[in-house]
Amino acid sequence: MTKTKIKLKLLIIGSLFILITIILWFSNSNAYYTNINKYFSDSRIADGYSGFALQRYSNEFIVDGCGSGTMLDTLTGLCWDKNMNHNGSMLQWSTVSTTEPVWNNVSKNYTYVSDKINYPAFSYCEDLILGGNTDWRLPSLNELNTLLDEIGASGATCTTLTGFGFTNCQNNYYWGDDGYTPAIGFAWNMNMNDGIETFPAKTSTYYVICVR
Repeated sequence: MTKTKIKLKLLIIGSLFILITIILWFSNSNAYYTNINKYFSDSRIADGYSGFALQRYSNEFIVDGCGSGTMLDTLTGLCWDKNMNHNGSMLQWSTVSTTEPVWNNVSKNYTYVSDKINYPAFSYCEDLILGGNTDWRLPSLNELNTLLDEIGASGATCTTLTGFGFTNCQNNYYWGDDGYTPAIGFAWNMNMNDGIETFPAKTSTYYVICVR
């Protein structure tokens, strides 16, 4: 075999290797964005630990985009209460630690095993009337994660969100609607300061932001 043919063969092999690498990269990339898009189309996925953290930009949010006092996230389609401490105080996830609300994906609301008043964080959001809207609810952990700016994971998320137009963001934990599966008496929350997720007792009190 001549040197020219050897070089040609090596060139072909190298080109095939590069092509396969590119195909695999795009395949993995598409799978990643497919998962992200699946989340955005079904934002109520709750897996205990979401891991979603995006770099957020101010032009992705519209102040009063769903009515007065709201923030529309154009990336996810979610509408948030602009006031991140609208209630003015922290609330319990539940006063009944042995039961959990059940989400009905058809009627788009919760079914309560006991009276709704026993679930302060949930009932607060469900009773909220804001921007002419009455279909507010407690966000899932994954939905809270979409507010967590990856740049702000070191402790500047509230500063970032305030710059976008949110008000009264607390550098503290916010309840998600996800119960902690291994132990019925606990539920997930997320720290808006650094993105840390924990599962305290449902009877603990933390901040609440509502979504629709």
